Amino acid sequence: EPATPAPTRPATPPPSQPATPPPAPVQPAQPALASSSNPVAVRAPQPSYPRAAYRSGVSGEVTVEISIAASGEVTNVNVTRSQPRGTFDREVVNTVREWRFEPMDGPATLTRTFTFRP
Repeated sequence: EPATPAPTRPATPPPSQPATPPPAPVQPAQPALASSSNPVAVRAPQPSYPRAAYRSGVSGEVTVEISIAASGEVTNVNVTRSQPRGTFDREVVNTVREWRFEPMDGPATLTRTFTFRP
């Protein structure tokens, strides 16, 4: 007499309780904004020594006040002190306008002094 096949059972028994849904994806934390009281430069090239001043052996110093938007862009550069007046100002102002800072929690103002010695 032929043997009757045994009833087949599923390889995995059905779950006894409903599966829990996967956890919601974790949202990446927003990067912390730098404090406007301590701006962090991400790009700050230094001004070049003007060729004529270098050849003449002229040394000097320029102090600038730098206004920075919350986005990190430089919005204004104001020369507050210059010795000798006018010799290094243009180079400093044009270079500092290219600076970029990390985004901050508000606008900021920095003062920086650049010293030129041949």
